[in-house]
Amino acid sequence: MKQEKMYIFIFFIAISIVQSINFIEIIHEIYPNWPIPFILLVCLPSDSPMSSFIMWYIGFATISFFVKGVIRDKIDGYGKYILVRNYNKFKFIMKSILSGTTWTIGIIIIQFLIFYIVSIFLNLKAPNIYWDNNNLEKTLPLYILTTITLVLLQMVLELFFSPVTTFLVINCYVSLSISSWSYLTFVDKGSIIIYLGIPNYMMALRTNSFLKEDFAIDQNKAFFILGILICTLTFTALRRIKKIDIY
Repeated sequence: MKQEKMYIFIFFIAISIVQSINFIEIIHEIYPNWPIPFILLVCLPSDSPMSSFIMWYIGFATISFFVKGVIRDKIDGYGKYILVRNYNKFKFIMKSILSGTTWTIGIIIIQFLIFYIVSIFLNLKAPNIYWDNNNLEKTLPLYILTTITLVLLQMVLELFFSPVTTFLVINCYVSLSISSWSYLTFVDKGSIIIYLGIPNYMMALRTNSFLKEDFAIDQNKAFFILGILICTLTFTALRRIKKIDIY
């Protein structure tokens, strides 16, 4: 399992390098005041081409695959013996959730660092100076919190379904949520429906920090929804683990 995780991690680094090479120069030219390490936050506008979406999505899918089985594999493996000996399911599930969250944050930070390092090799001037605090103070925490929520949703669903099924469900949900944005914009409907597409919260160009029209994600509402979801998912995981027969 550790060797498999290592291969996935190496693949993620390679994908991040390819992403940075494809996105940095283009996005930096459009948004010169946006911090280069956080280019991913503004790489998908409302009318983004399919090639850009695929390039972004591969990075997320790799993170999703990396955390696949964080809870289920433990329950079916050595975690079963831990639970039998200690029988502290609350502690077990909280440690598993914390572990998945920590890995997610660490991977995101590494991704940002890769973008910064690549920008230096591309000889972009003073990539560390560009800092737009007015937009970044909400968009960056929202990006990280949304990713954590999606990972947490994947971990909780694994308590009900197999890791492979859950992986497919989460990634289909992410793909449909992001790709349907252009359609909703075109028909000028779905001002409430857009909040069901949680992955769109990660896209700063689809929030009210950049869009001043009605059809945009209000970041304050997004934070509230994510907070409710995280609490609900944690509570659901705690209830579900109590009903799982580990013997």
